[in-house]
Amino acid sequence: MIKQLILFTLPFYLAAVSHAAEVTLDGQTFTIPDGMTVQRVAGPPLVNRPIHADFDEQGRLYVLDSSGSSARGPEQLKEKSHRIVQLTDRDQDGVFDTSTVFADKFMFPEGACWHDG
Repeated sequence: MIKQLILFTLPFYLAAVSHAAEVTLDGQTFTIPDGMTVQRVAGPPLVNRPIHADFDEQGRLYVLDSSGSSARGPEQLKEKSHRIVQLTDRDQDGVFDTSTVFADKFMFPEGACWHDG
């Protein structure tokens, strides 16, 4: 079974290891361990600016998605423009094809984990 590194857009990286290969995707070079593959499984318009992601027990991916705002804290408290989207691979081909807003109006989500439903 081949393991995969999940990529949304390019801010997510895997650390280099001693036995590794270089893979270039969209002009960005990744160093990945032997036996791993790199594949884009989601990107715009499903998710635009991923910050963090976690899978649930059904294989759906929850992505903390930034609005792109660089406003200072007081403005972000007022606007709360960031969200969490749920990505689903409905046809089971390994690439997410639907995106649903799971929760919105966050100041700036920085991390999350799925636990026990």
